[in-house]
Amino acid sequence: MKPIPEQSQNKLTTVIIFALFLLMPIVHHSGLLDPVMPIRNLTFGLFTMVFLGATFKSFKNSPIQLKSHVIWLLLGLILLSGISIFLSINKGEAIFHWVRLTSFVGFGLILYQYAKQTKGLFGKVSVAVSISHLVLIFVAINQHVEHGFNTDQYKIFSWLAHKNQFSIYLLLTIPFLLEASRNKNIVVKILAFLGLLLGSFYIVFTRTRSVWLAILIGGIGLFIYLVSSKSTTKKMKRLVFILVGAGILIGSLGIVSSSELRNKVKESIYFSDYTTSSANSAKVRVQIWKSTLNMIKEHPFGVGGGNWRIHYPKYSTTPHGKKRDVFIQRAHNEYLQLAAEFGIAPILILIVLLTFLMIHLFQQKPNLIYGSLVFSIIGFIITCLFSFPTERPLVLLLFVTLIVFASLPQNTELETKKGLIRIHVLGVYALIIPFGLFIYISTIRFTHELEATKSAKYQQSGNKSKVIKHSGNADNFFYSLDPFSAPHKYYVGMEIFQQGKHEEGINTLEEALEANPYHIHTLNNLGSMHLFLEHYQEAKPYLNQSIQLDSSFHEAVMNLSLLYIKTKQYEESAQLLFTIQDRTIDKKFYQLLRVTFNNLEHNIKTNKVVVSKTNLGVENAYFSSRGNRKEFERKCMKVL
Repeated sequence: MKPIPEQSQNKLTTVIIFALFLLMPIVHHSGLLDPVMPIRNLTFGLFTMVFLGATFKSFKNSPIQLKSHVIWLLLGLILLSGISIFLSINKGEAIFHWVRLTSFVGFGLILYQYAKQTKGLFGKVSVAVSISHLVLIFVAINQHVEHGFNTDQYKIFSWLAHKNQFSIYLLLTIPFLLEASRNKNIVVKILAFLGLLLGSFYIVFTRTRSVWLAILIGGIGLFIYLVSSKSTTKKMKRLVFILVGAGILIGSLGIVSSSELRNKVKESIYFSDYTTSSANSAKVRVQIWKSTLNMIKEHPFGVGGGNWRIHYPKYSTTPHGKKRDVFIQRAHNEYLQLAAEFGIAPILILIVLLTFLMIHLFQQKPNLIYGSLVFSIIGFIITCLFSFPTERPLVLLLFVTLIVFASLPQNTELETKKGLIRIHVLGVYALIIPFGLFIYISTIRFTHELEATKSAKYQQSGNKSKVIKHSGNADNFFYSLDPFSAPHKYYVGMEIFQQGKHEEGINTLEEALEANPYHIHTLNNLGSMHLFLEHYQEAKPYLNQSIQLDSSFHEAVMNLSLLYIKTKQYEESAQLLFTIQDRTIDKKFYQLLRVTFNNLEHNIKTNKVVVSKTNLGVENAYFSSRGNRKEFERKCMKVL
């Protein structure tokens, strides 16, 4: 890759960029700080602010030059995404998402211009990435040696900021490592080759199926890229054919010989094993995607940034069990999630931009680096279909950087001023606003996650006063929900109510409901609080809404059954209890069933009620324990 010859070298800026790509991966995957997500955001924000200041001389004489249609598409993407702030229930979260998007677009524009003016910048970045990459690999090896290679992978790769993110990170480092392998310094060469070797091993070892598929399709894209070019020699084409054929053969043998992998393939094809509580099951993913499409149909302009997890229970077509709903936090498809939150128009703009990029890449003369860019970028695009790579700032940083260097003209003499737009230096420095907001909100998020972590700790130990204190501190304008979509005021309201401050507890839970109107636990507990206070009319709507959102939420079903018993609606109670499929989860179920049927038997004897046919599907466990199933059926039939 040969960027435009240097026009205004700025060594300080190059050092800052080198430090960013050296330290950002280590900070991102560091287990030294918990929580670490805000630290990753803060690192990116601080470095880009310094980067922006260091490029002052460069941009003063040479404002950003980029093709006009790309600039207008990027501006359109930012403006349309900004609309999501006004549509959001949790506006603070939407602001954070918009600021994050704007900051990364701004970083890309600045890096693009600086890369055009700086000779060999991609090589310098590649050296930094290679060193950082090896540090992380050796950290992973140390973890495996310390914990044993037979331990749960997730315990190790959660330390490395999630195994999926680690695998995608490894995929995106390939072009940097290949560029570093061409470095004149023999030490850098050795480090790069070692990084490629160990990185390939860990891509296999993490068993991330979306990355495996990305490698396959990225390889096909690379094959087409090399073979379709007229400038590719016959020798190179023959080599590509041999490598692709060998890869298909080895992959086929691996699938045939591995029973575990065969089972995974079957699961993916036939969507089996839906009973698992994990969102990784293929059938669960399909159901999540269907629900997200329903959300997009009703909200073509989006539900608001960060709001997918709030709205999801409303559109979910599949029951998630007693507590599973709180663990589904994302659509596991980046395009669907972005369309659901920001609207259809921004996602279409993004697809158009990626299409422009691929057209540009396929027009370039094939070489090792451009081929690796094609491979990694296509691979990343594929992972977005099954995972959530843009959630982590490091992965997004590497992807934006690859796009920047892929967008640079390979033959600098061909570039003309026709079709270009100039952004004045003031426009560049206007980016200081989103960068500043990014740092400010990331700082707030750091405090929020620290307080939320402390609250969770005291919930386990039963320290109610500490839960109220730290949950209250965690709640702010930008972040009102915990990582499991529960409003912080939900925990505060629950503890206050248990202290005997009933009215204050109910009021706090109603405030929590404003932050997440579809949180089934808040709805259920509001209903149970009113039920406890014998406010039956007030309790019923909350319990009904909770069940409507998740019909298999047994706790709400049993609370509503108890309400029917309290109001002497025994047949309604029986019909509701019959909807519960898993009847082994709670002794409360059998208690409610016994009370319901005792009263039904009494009413049948006195002809006070006619039992409907649905109630003749008698509960086996209950009647076998009482030993009078046939007698009860006979009495029911007499009344009918």
